[in-house]
Amino acid sequence: MRRFAAESNRQIFLGVCIVASYWDTLDAMTASEQAVQVSRKEVTGLLGGTVTVEHYEVPVFVRRSRPHGGAGVRLTRVDCAPASIDAVIEEFRNTAVPALTAMAGLCSAHMMTDRATGRCIVITAWDDMDALAASRPATARLRADVAAVTHLQVLKVGHPLDRVVSSLIELFLVVAAALTAASLMAAARMVPARKPRTVFCMSVMVGVD
Repeated sequence: MRRFAAESNRQIFLGVCIVASYWDTLDAMTASEQAVQVSRKEVTGLLGGTVTVEHYEVPVFVRRSRPHGGAGVRLTRVDCAPASIDAVIEEFRNTAVPALTAMAGLCSAHMMTDRATGRCIVITAWDDMDALAASRPATARLRADVAAVTHLQVLKVGHPLDRVVSSLIELFLVVAAALTAASLMAAARMVPARKPRTVFCMSVMVGVD
């Protein structure tokens, strides 16, 4: 497992937390599935909610600094034709990334894609909520420009936070322990390889009733 992150809404808690784990290879992510199934059931019982799991490729990732607890995060869901997903990735890499990295307060940006369905998620992390708010006009224009060129559809723009709050700390610990164990088991079965250009993401969305 390369990285682990949890995001939730602190100011206006909407009952949603996203837990994302990032893996070096598709095989490593697939191998972790069995180990984390039990923890997902525990989380569902603990919070009395629902758990949705999504899997993505991460073809583009850029970081200026590491975001800390309380950093602002914008999550944008977009949809495109599966046949045009490579063009969308290249447009994001060549146009959106330079524009985003030129904006004040950006920590990181990455794009997650599902080639089979054309579903994509763009996640940007900012120094704090003020930086997130200040970036809204520029990022809205950027979304419109990229959408016009690639003909993608922007489905939803959300603003969670990348820190775990209140009772969700228990969720974070349960899932983190399971993912760490899964990572160790996968590493024991796999031969070390060169660092890949593309990593893979398992996104767990927890909805609390």
